[in-house]
Amino acid sequence: MRLRGIGYLFSAVAFGAVTSGLAVALAGSAAVSAAAVPAPSGWTHVPGTGYLASSSSCSVALWTSQVSAGDPPYVSAQAFQLSAPFTCAGTLQRSTDGGKTWSQAGAQATVPAITTKVVNFFANTSAAYDGPGYSTRACAKASNAALTCTAAITLGPGTGTPLGVVLPASTARAGSSAGNTTVICGAELESTTLAKGTGSRVDGVFNAGSSSSTSNSQCKGWLETSANKGKTWQVFSPTVTFSAPAKTVTYGYIGTRFDGTPHLARACVEAPTVSAKVYCTFPW
Repeated sequence: MRLRGIGYLFSAVAFGAVTSGLAVALAGSAAVSAAAVPAPSGWTHVPGTGYLASSSSCSVALWTSQVSAGDPPYVSAQAFQLSAPFTCAGTLQRSTDGGKTWSQAGAQATVPAITTKVVNFFANTSAAYDGPGYSTRACAKASNAALTCTAAITLGPGTGTPLGVVLPASTARAGSSAGNTTVICGAELESTTLAKGTGSRVDGVFNAGSSSSTSNSQCKGWLETSANKGKTWQVFSPTVTFSAPAKTVTYGYIGTRFDGTPHLARACVEAPTVSAKVYCTFPW
Protein backbone atom coordinates (compact mmCIF):
# COMPACT_ATOMS: atom_id res chain seq x y z
CA MET A 1 0.00 0.00 0.00
CA ARG A 2 1.46 3.39 -0.96
CA LEU A 3 -0.66 6.11 0.60
CA ARG A 4 2.08 8.57 1.13
CA GLY A 5 4.47 10.79 -0.46
CA ILE A 6 7.47 8.82 0.47
CA GLY A 7 7.49 5.32 -0.84
CA TYR A 8 5.47 3.60 1.81
CA LEU A 9 5.82 6.57 4.13
CA PHE A 10 2.17 7.52 3.66
CA SER A 11 1.23 4.13 5.03
CA ALA A 12 3.28 4.72 8.16
CA VAL A 13 2.67 8.43 8.66
CA ALA A 14 -0.49 9.59 6.94
CA PHE A 15 -2.75 6.61 7.52
CA GLY A 16 -4.66 7.40 10.67
CA ALA A 17 -2.00 9.86 11.80
CA VAL A 18 -3.72 12.89 10.33
CA THR A 19 -6.73 13.10 12.57
CA SER A 20 -6.82 16.68 13.81
CA GLY A 21 -7.03 20.06 12.14
CA LEU A 22 -8.80 18.60 9.12
CA ALA A 23 -11.70 20.81 8.13
CA VAL A 24 -13.83 18.21 6.40
CA ALA A 25 -17.53 19.09 6.65
CA LEU A 26 -19.08 15.72 6.27
CA ALA A 27 -22.71 17.17 5.94
CA GLY A 28 16.48 30.11 -2.30
CA SER A 29 16.77 29.75 1.50
CA ALA A 30 16.37 32.71 3.92
CA ALA A 31 14.66 31.97 7.22
CA VAL A 32 11.09 33.26 7.19
CA SER A 33 8.69 33.81 10.05
CA ALA A 34 5.69 31.53 9.63
CA ALA A 35 3.57 33.99 11.58
CA ALA A 36 4.55 36.91 9.34
CA VAL A 37 4.35 35.00 6.06
CA PRO A 38 1.96 32.08 6.51
CA ALA A 39 2.46 29.26 4.05
CA PRO A 40 -0.55 27.54 2.49
CA SER A 41 -1.53 24.14 3.78
CA GLY A 42 -0.51 21.15 1.72
CA TRP A 43 -2.62 18.08 0.97
CA THR A 44 -3.69 15.53 3.56
CA HIS A 45 -5.36 12.14 3.53
CA VAL A 46 -8.98 12.25 4.67
CA PRO A 47 -8.87 10.14 7.87
CA GLY A 48 -10.96 7.03 8.28
CA THR A 49 -11.12 3.69 6.53
CA GLY A 50 -14.22 4.81 4.64
CA TYR A 51 -12.02 7.02 2.47
CA LEU A 52 -9.94 4.11 1.21
CA ALA A 53 -11.14 1.65 -1.42
CA SER A 54 -9.65 -1.32 -3.28
CA SER A 55 -10.38 -3.09 -6.53
CA SER A 56 -8.31 -6.28 -6.57
CA SER A 57 -4.72 -5.10 -5.94
CA CYS A 58 -5.54 -1.52 -6.98
CA SER A 59 -6.20 0.90 -4.11
CA VAL A 60 -7.28 4.51 -3.91
CA ALA A 61 -7.37 7.12 -1.14
CA LEU A 62 -9.23 10.41 -0.93
CA TRP A 63 -7.13 13.52 -0.20
CA THR A 64 -8.08 17.12 0.56
CA SER A 65 -6.45 20.54 0.50
CA GLN A 66 -8.83 21.77 3.21
CA VAL A 67 -6.58 21.00 6.14
CA SER A 68 -8.00 23.83 8.27
CA ALA A 69 -11.28 25.74 8.08
CA GLY A 70 -11.27 28.21 5.20
CA ASP A 71 -8.59 26.40 3.19
CA PRO A 72 -9.33 25.71 -0.52
CA PRO A 73 -12.19 23.16 -0.67
CA TYR A 74 -10.66 20.71 -3.14
CA VAL A 75 -10.10 16.97 -3.20
CA SER A 76 -7.84 14.59 -5.13
CA ALA A 77 -7.49 10.82 -5.41
CA GLN A 78 -4.27 8.86 -5.06
CA ALA A 79 -4.10 5.46 -6.74
CA PHE A 80 -1.45 3.01 -5.54
CA GLN A 81 -0.52 -0.59 -6.22
CA LEU A 82 2.20 -3.05 -5.35
CA SER A 83 3.46 -4.88 -8.44
CA ALA A 84 0.59 -6.67 -10.18
CA PRO A 85 -0.17 -7.93 -13.72
CA PHE A 86 -3.12 -5.54 -13.99
CA THR A 87 -3.36 -1.79 -14.51
CA CYS A 88 -4.81 0.36 -11.73
CA ALA A 89 -6.93 3.46 -12.36
CA GLY A 90 -7.94 6.04 -9.80
CA THR A 91 -10.65 8.65 -10.45
CA LEU A 92 -12.79 11.20 -8.68
CA GLN A 93 -16.54 11.03 -9.03
CA ARG A 94 -18.71 14.02 -8.14
CA SER A 95 -22.41 14.49 -7.50
CA THR A 96 -24.54 17.63 -7.30
CA ASP A 97 -27.83 15.86 -6.54
CA GLY A 98 -27.12 14.22 -3.22
CA GLY A 99 -25.50 11.11 -4.69
CA LYS A 100 -28.27 10.12 -7.10
CA THR A 101 -25.97 10.47 -10.10
CA TRP A 102 -22.19 10.62 -10.41
CA SER A 103 -19.78 11.87 -13.08
CA GLN A 104 -16.01 11.87 -13.34
CA ALA A 105 -14.27 15.01 -12.11
CA GLY A 106 -10.78 15.85 -13.30
CA ALA A 107 -8.07 13.73 -14.87
CA GLN A 108 -7.66 10.02 -14.08
CA ALA A 109 -4.52 8.62 -12.41
CA THR A 110 -3.17 5.34 -13.81
CA VAL A 111 -0.64 2.91 -12.34
CA PRO A 112 0.86 0.42 -14.83
CA ALA A 113 0.95 -3.35 -14.60
CA ILE A 114 4.38 -4.47 -13.35
CA THR A 115 5.51 -8.08 -13.03
CA THR A 116 9.31 -7.87 -13.36
CA LYS A 117 9.96 -6.46 -9.87
CA VAL A 118 8.15 -6.08 -6.55
CA VAL A 119 7.74 -2.33 -6.26
CA ASN A 120 5.09 0.15 -5.22
CA PHE A 121 3.86 2.77 -7.70
CA PHE A 122 1.38 5.57 -7.08
CA ALA A 123 -0.26 8.35 -9.09
CA ASN A 124 -2.40 11.40 -8.21
CA THR A 125 -5.44 12.67 -10.06
CA SER A 126 -6.02 16.35 -10.67
CA ALA A 127 -7.86 18.40 -8.04
CA ALA A 128 -11.64 18.90 -8.07
CA TYR A 129 -13.72 21.52 -6.27
CA ASP A 130 -15.78 20.00 -3.45
CA GLY A 131 -17.33 22.92 -1.57
CA PRO A 132 -20.98 23.21 -0.46
CA GLY A 133 -23.36 21.82 -3.08
CA TYR A 134 -20.91 19.15 -4.23
CA SER A 135 -20.18 15.64 -3.00
CA THR A 136 -17.06 13.76 -4.17
CA ARG A 137 -15.63 10.28 -3.78
CA ALA A 138 -12.50 8.44 -4.96
CA CYS A 139 -12.81 5.27 -7.05
CA ALA A 140 -10.42 2.41 -7.86
CA LYS A 141 -10.62 0.17 -10.92
CA ALA A 142 -8.19 -2.69 -11.57
CA SER A 143 -8.33 -3.94 -15.15
CA ASN A 144 -9.34 -7.39 -13.83
CA ALA A 145 -11.96 -6.27 -11.29
CA ALA A 146 -15.01 -4.11 -10.71
CA LEU A 147 -15.01 -0.43 -9.80
CA THR A 148 -14.99 0.30 -6.05
CA CYS A 149 -15.47 3.74 -4.46
CA THR A 150 -14.85 5.38 -1.10
CA ALA A 151 -17.43 7.19 0.94
CA ALA A 152 -18.22 10.67 -0.36
CA ILE A 153 -17.50 13.96 1.39
CA THR A 154 -18.61 17.56 1.12
CA LEU A 155 -16.08 20.14 2.29
CA GLY A 156 -16.88 23.34 4.09
CA PRO A 157 -16.59 26.76 2.43
CA GLY A 158 -13.11 28.02 1.64
CA THR A 159 -11.14 30.28 -0.66
CA GLY A 160 -8.00 30.14 -2.73
CA THR A 161 -6.36 27.66 -5.07
CA PRO A 162 -4.73 24.48 -3.75
CA LEU A 163 -1.13 23.52 -4.37
CA GLY A 164 -0.53 21.40 -7.46
CA VAL A 165 -1.22 17.71 -6.85
CA VAL A 166 -1.09 15.89 -10.22
CA LEU A 167 1.63 13.24 -10.49
CA PRO A 168 2.08 10.42 -12.99
CA ALA A 169 2.82 6.87 -11.86
CA SER A 170 6.03 7.08 -9.81
CA THR A 171 8.07 5.07 -7.32
CA ALA A 172 10.37 6.13 -4.47
CA ARG A 173 14.13 6.54 -4.97
CA ALA A 174 15.55 8.44 -1.97
CA GLY A 175 14.46 10.53 1.01
CA SER A 176 15.76 13.25 3.33
CA SER A 177 14.47 15.43 6.18
CA ALA A 178 14.94 18.81 7.87
CA GLY A 179 13.75 20.58 11.03
CA ASN A 180 13.79 19.46 14.65
CA THR A 181 11.61 17.56 17.11
CA THR A 182 8.69 19.98 16.75
CA VAL A 183 9.02 21.25 13.16
CA ILE A 184 9.27 18.35 10.74
CA CYS A 185 9.92 18.52 6.99
CA GLY A 186 10.67 15.67 4.59
CA ALA A 187 11.52 15.16 0.93
CA GLU A 188 11.35 12.21 -1.39
CA LEU A 189 12.67 11.83 -4.90
CA GLU A 190 10.40 9.77 -7.15
CA SER A 191 11.05 8.26 -10.57
CA THR A 192 8.62 7.31 -13.32
CA THR A 193 10.80 4.37 -14.44
CA LEU A 194 12.18 1.27 -12.76
CA ALA A 195 15.63 1.81 -14.24
CA LYS A 196 17.54 4.93 -15.21
CA GLY A 197 17.46 5.56 -18.94
CA THR A 198 17.34 8.25 -21.60
CA GLY A 199 13.61 8.75 -21.05
CA SER A 200 13.63 8.83 -17.24
CA ARG A 201 11.73 11.56 -15.41
CA VAL A 202 11.60 12.44 -11.71
CA ASP A 203 9.17 14.24 -9.42
CA GLY A 204 9.16 15.31 -5.79
CA VAL A 205 6.96 14.58 -2.80
CA PHE A 206 7.42 16.68 0.34
CA ASN A 207 5.83 16.31 3.78
CA ALA A 208 5.32 18.69 6.71
CA GLY A 209 4.43 17.95 10.32
CA SER A 210 3.65 14.75 12.19
CA SER A 211 0.91 13.28 14.35
CA SER A 212 2.89 14.26 17.46
CA SER A 213 4.23 17.68 16.42
CA THR A 214 3.39 20.46 18.87
CA SER A 215 3.71 23.44 16.54
CA ASN A 216 3.10 24.51 12.95
CA SER A 217 5.62 23.03 10.49
CA GLN A 218 6.50 25.20 7.51
CA CYS A 219 8.54 23.54 4.77
CA LYS A 220 10.12 24.32 1.41
CA GLY A 221 11.14 21.79 -1.22
CA TRP A 222 12.56 21.70 -4.74
CA LEU A 223 14.41 19.46 -7.22
CA GLU A 224 18.00 19.82 -8.39
CA THR A 225 19.87 18.34 -11.35
CA SER A 226 23.53 17.67 -12.17
CA ALA A 227 25.10 17.03 -15.57
CA ASN A 228 28.62 16.38 -14.23
CA LYS A 229 28.13 13.42 -11.87
CA GLY A 230 27.21 15.56 -8.88
CA LYS A 231 30.11 18.03 -8.92
CA THR A 232 27.69 20.93 -9.31
CA TRP A 233 23.92 21.18 -8.94
CA GLN A 234 21.25 23.47 -10.38
CA VAL A 235 17.65 23.94 -9.29
CA PHE A 236 15.36 22.74 -12.08
CA SER A 237 11.90 23.01 -10.58
CA PRO A 238 9.66 25.52 -8.86
CA THR A 239 9.88 25.64 -5.07
CA VAL A 240 6.87 24.33 -3.17
CA THR A 241 6.23 26.09 0.16
CA PHE A 242 3.53 24.75 2.47
CA SER A 243 2.71 24.07 6.10
CA ALA A 244 0.98 21.71 8.52
CA PRO A 245 -0.79 22.63 11.75
CA ALA A 246 0.29 20.90 14.97
CA LYS A 247 -0.42 17.15 15.08
CA THR A 248 -1.09 17.06 11.34
CA VAL A 249 0.78 15.74 8.30
CA THR A 250 0.45 17.48 4.93
CA TYR A 251 2.13 16.98 1.55
CA GLY A 252 3.32 19.13 -1.33
CA TYR A 253 4.20 17.92 -4.81
CA ILE A 254 6.44 18.91 -7.72
CA GLY A 255 5.55 17.51 -11.13
CA THR A 256 7.89 15.55 -13.34
CA ARG A 257 11.15 16.85 -14.76
CA PHE A 258 13.43 15.24 -17.35
CA ASP A 259 16.18 13.19 -15.72
CA GLY A 260 17.51 10.92 -18.45
CA THR A 261 21.06 9.60 -18.43
CA PRO A 262 23.68 10.94 -17.85
CA HIS A 263 21.91 13.45 -15.58
CA LEU A 264 21.49 13.00 -11.85
CA ALA A 265 18.63 14.38 -9.77
CA ARG A 266 17.92 14.94 -6.08
CA ALA A 267 15.13 16.39 -3.93
CA CYS A 268 16.01 19.09 -1.38
CA VAL A 269 14.09 20.30 1.67
CA GLU A 270 14.37 23.16 4.15
CA ALA A 271 12.60 24.04 7.42
CA PRO A 272 12.94 27.85 7.12
CA THR A 273 11.55 28.68 10.55
CA VAL A 274 14.22 26.48 12.14
CA SER A 275 17.31 26.94 9.97
CA ALA A 276 18.42 27.98 6.50
CA LYS A 277 20.31 24.68 6.18
CA VAL A 278 19.22 22.60 3.21
CA TYR A 279 19.07 18.80 3.22
CA CYS A 280 19.02 16.83 -0.03
CA THR A 281 18.41 13.19 -0.90
CA PHE A 282 21.03 10.92 -2.37
CA PRO A 283 21.19 11.50 -6.15
CA TRP A 284 19.59 9.20 -8.68
